[in-house]
Amino acid sequence: MNLLFVNPEMPNPQTGASHLNLALIRELMRKNVRVTQIASSNTPLVNRNMKNGFQIIKCRGIPTSQMPRLKSYLFGISSLEVVFRILRAQSFDLINSWDVVGLPLMYYQKLRRLKGNPPHLVCTHDTSRMLYTAYNEQIRRIPRGLYEYIKLNEALFVLDNKIREKMEKKVYRKADHLIVFCSFAKEALHEEYGIPYEKISVVPLGVDIDTFAPKFDSSHLKKKFGMDQEFVTLTVATTSWRKGMVFLLRAFHALSLTEMNFKAIIATGGSSNIRDLVNELNLNRRVIMIEKPLNHEELAALYNLADIFILPSVEEGFGLTPLESMACGTPVLVSAVGGFVDIIDNDCGVLVPPFDYRSLVSHLQELYEDRSLLKEMGKKARMKALKYTWEITGEKYSRICREIARC
Repeated sequence: MNLLFVNPEMPNPQTGASHLNLALIRELMRKNVRVTQIASSNTPLVNRNMKNGFQIIKCRGIPTSQMPRLKSYLFGISSLEVVFRILRAQSFDLINSWDVVGLPLMYYQKLRRLKGNPPHLVCTHDTSRMLYTAYNEQIRRIPRGLYEYIKLNEALFVLDNKIREKMEKKVYRKADHLIVFCSFAKEALHEEYGIPYEKISVVPLGVDIDTFAPKFDSSHLKKKFGMDQEFVTLTVATTSWRKGMVFLLRAFHALSLTEMNFKAIIATGGSSNIRDLVNELNLNRRVIMIEKPLNHEELAALYNLADIFILPSVEEGFGLTPLESMACGTPVLVSAVGGFVDIIDNDCGVLVPPFDYRSLVSHLQELYEDRSLLKEMGKKARMKALKYTWEITGEKYSRICREIARC
């Protein structure tokens, strides 16, 4: 089977979507699927061990920090010439684009005239309405004094979502099939755009259960870093407004006024203005910021060090980091959004309402007082994570690709 992937972000090592894209490609190649990837011109070089059966073709990407979705649209337009040149020269059984990725309507008009007429599979995390609803609700829920920590250029954000919503409706309806990563996204596509359920497949993401495993003695790690007497929380996420960092830090501020002895590690992968909010809330002695990229081994050590993983996202397509934490035997406390609802239950973690920092506070206090419960949840979290490996994800994804391409 010969598959053409179109994704402007791949393989940028700083994004979860890129890790996902690479992991899926590896699994598809193990299933004897040949993959050609079209990516932005600023895409880093692919790891050498992926060269056999894998080809990456770079075309001009047009970056913009204010409108990341527009970047994808512009990439799609700029990539059209490359796409059709490749399609004329090679035969593909299936085209797989990520998100609307800027594949405008002209793509379908030209594609349907091509010899062979390869089917089109679209993989998407969420919808524009999901994003817009979550952003507006967050603005409504936080004090005005904290707006600066999540506020976007609102005019551009609204314009971006309007453009995306129009494109989504056309692209998703014309696609041969859609893949999403959680049941909530499937419902959203059906309710918002009228996409038939049978045209949408849910493929949960996976985790490397060998790298992310309970390899380390947490008490030894705590002692090494001078935290042996403290309750340690961990958050691994970018500081995008979607990750709910304002609610996280408000919860830590409330807990800092109690007798709870805790340290909070926040690994953002890069610099951000969240440090300013940490200072404003007088959390310098409680919060440890790690503002540099971490590899998987370093992340696994942090997951093992922590007593609990916390991520109060307000919107998610799936969310890999809680699953990585669970694979390391560390229970999770996350918002009831996106894929979290599909994979997390009361045995291995706690789901709280989004936008509600008080619920974070109360659950953290309960778990702080009951370490035996935490330990039991950690064991069950590892068992639950074993059901979500990249091999299982790749098998499901490959099967859908073959069914759509009739290979």
